[in-house]
Amino acid sequence: MTPFYCKPPERAMVDYFLDVMARTELPVMIYHIPGRAGVRLTVDTIAAIRDHAPNFAGLKNTDESTGLVTAIFNRFPDMKIFSGMEPPTLAMLALGVSGAMISVANVISRNEHHLPMAPLTPELEKRLDGVLERAGLLSY
Repeated sequence: MTPFYCKPPERAMVDYFLDVMARTELPVMIYHIPGRAGVRLTVDTIAAIRDHAPNFAGLKNTDESTGLVTAIFNRFPDMKIFSGMEPPTLAMLALGVSGAMISVANVISRNEHHLPMAPLTPELEKRLDGVLERAGLLSY
């Protein structure tokens, strides 16, 4: 998760993530949640981390904006990115994210868990709309 409360400059965020990743050989995914942390990552921050951390595994993007995802894919088309919140999941899937790590996945049926990993088709879009509509119990 990005550092929060103190709103560090970009270089401090890079140093923070590199320090965390240097402490393990396990793959590490960055959790970008600007609404809670008050800090936004940039594609340059992610590039600096990716360039220096061989165990950098990808990004969970919990932000309604698709701008960062688009910028990352323009620069790193093979990067693993997961949508982290329900409202932008369809847009993120259309951009090519690897899947979704969303709260509603804890309560939807087993039959729907595979949906974000399937190719986006009109039938899938209709089923996903139903899943996300039922997620209306969640508020942001």
